[in-house]
Amino acid sequence: LMPPSAASDFVNALQKAWRSGDRLRGSTSDLVTMIKTMSGITLDPGLSPRGTWPTDSGSAAKQKMQRNMIAAAIRTTAISTAVHAVTTLKQPRDVPDVRGVN
Repeated sequence: LMPPSAASDFVNALQKAWRSGDRLRGSTSDLVTMIKTMSGITLDPGLSPRGTWPTDSGSAAKQKMQRNMIAAAIRTTAISTAVHAVTTLKQPRDVPDVRGVN
């Protein structure tokens, strides 16, 4: 990981993602809050994949590769947690269609 300040930012972002997934209990407002939190994490430019250049030193290339792996894990976790939250919501009740009934 990068210097301590960046590591603490990473840990805070990871904890925020974990907490948003843990606090979802099935209500719509919880889901909206979770989606807003997850979109902030998944759209964070710091989590974008970084390419390596042929001129990068071995340690710089390795550091970028490690950052990319961690960022991919965070993005994947955020997306799968959001999908799980949506799929576990209660299905709406069937309501009879009374339109056009006199």
